[in-house]
Amino acid sequence: AAKALGYLSVNVGAPKQVREIAQQTQVPAPYLAKIIHQLGRKGIVRTRRGVGGGVELAVDAKSMTLLELCEAIEDPILEPQCMLGLGRCDDDCACPAHAFSQSLRQKELDFLEKTTLADVGRFAEARQVVDPPKRKKGKR
Repeated sequence: AAKALGYLSVNVGAPKQVREIAQQTQVPAPYLAKIIHQLGRKGIVRTRRGVGGGVELAVDAKSMTLLELCEAIEDPILEPQCMLGLGRCDDDCACPAHAFSQSLRQKELDFLEKTTLADVGRFAEARQVVDPPKRKKGKR
């Protein structure tokens, strides 16, 4: 979701086809179509069918954070988990890695809260210049 929305944030203007977004972000098109559908239901993107249709952002990329995106798509990263996979792990029943895991989790959440879709888009755009998408063999 972040890669696709980052791409849309720097490729404004005409709506983009899912196929184009998938190719540019190297995300499988069928998987991306499901993500786009979910993002459309949440009001993060607008989709239009037919000639001139496609996908475009419905939110401001400079103000929407990755944390808000994770919340919208109910990303599992937001659910606290035991780093050692030992089941219940909280302040009352702490595993050996609990304190370390909590500080690491807070850093993750801080990063997601301060990073916007526009940040992702700028990075992806800069990377495209350095490392353009590979074409499949046999296609021109």
